[in-house]
Amino acid sequence: MSNLSLKLNLLLFFLVGISCQASTILLNPDFEGDDLSAWERTAITGIRAWSVGTALPQSGSRYLFTNDDSIITQNFSPILGSNVAEFSFWLDRPAFLTLSISLEFFYTSGVSSGQIVIPRDLNAGYEQIDVLPLIDTSRGLTGFSLTKAGPGTVRIDNFALSTIPEPSVFLMSIIGMMNLLSCRKRQV
Repeated sequence: MSNLSLKLNLLLFFLVGISCQASTILLNPDFEGDDLSAWERTAITGIRAWSVGTALPQSGSRYLFTNDDSIITQNFSPILGSNVAEFSFWLDRPAFLTLSISLEFFYTSGVSSGQIVIPRDLNAGYEQIDVLPLIDTSRGLTGFSLTKAGPGTVRIDNFALSTIPEPSVFLMSIIGMMNLLSCRKRQV
């Protein structure tokens, strides 16, 4: 087998390997980009919905915050709940007993999870909130919203929503690896 064939097989294996990585679903999940059009920000009370801040990010240089009762939403193409590999975000909130943060998932056919209250952590600073266990794995997930109600400033940063690789892509990766090994064996 020629050196060119070996190089082509290595390139194919590399490209298939990249496609096997978990894929990210959300647009601008860390709020670092200037385009926030994927995020619908709605004020429930007051005049200021979620706004971009730079003073206290969890990481990077930007985050979203609100003082008023507000909702933030992002919708996306349906993904089967069982294919979600990760769904989390970072939250910084005061320990006021009257403050409530809740999450709502949207599924295909207009089904909603209803408001799910995120348990309170009375420690100061950002905490990572893992919401993966709250997803209905039998439905197609199409979006979510986060609602802040009550007094105090709340900051959110670094949403992470990714899916597991498709089994067919994983199988292609294995076939590519076997092809590469057989080419290498023939060359020796």
